[in-house]
Amino acid sequence: MLYVVSAMIFFYSVYTAWLGSQNNDPLQCLFAGFYSMGGFGLVFKKVWSKYIVYLVAALMIRNWWYPLWEAHEIEWPFHVTKETVIPLLPGLFLIMLCFCGCIVVHKEIEHKQ
Repeated sequence: MLYVVSAMIFFYSVYTAWLGSQNNDPLQCLFAGFYSMGGFGLVFKKVWSKYIVYLVAALMIRNWWYPLWEAHEIEWPFHVTKETVIPLLPGLFLIMLCFCGCIVVHKEIEHKQ
């Protein structure tokens, strides 16, 4: 299960690097390298890698929440409940995925020690 979490981190690091190259943002490319380092640390079950996983989870949730907050400031939520709830479902799934990934990493790394 730890390898699934590290694979997701590798995919997210590739996505972040691609996004950084498209936006000419070296900070995103730096974060992508940092995420890749955390993924390699998970593969080799290094203790420090769990903190990178926690950071990745927090930043993924923040990257979902910030545009939602901006939309709320402008004109959201809509008057129809269905149009308000359905766009939130992928983000709620993302939050559950990040939370479960942190739990898996914490249990695996703590079990190693």
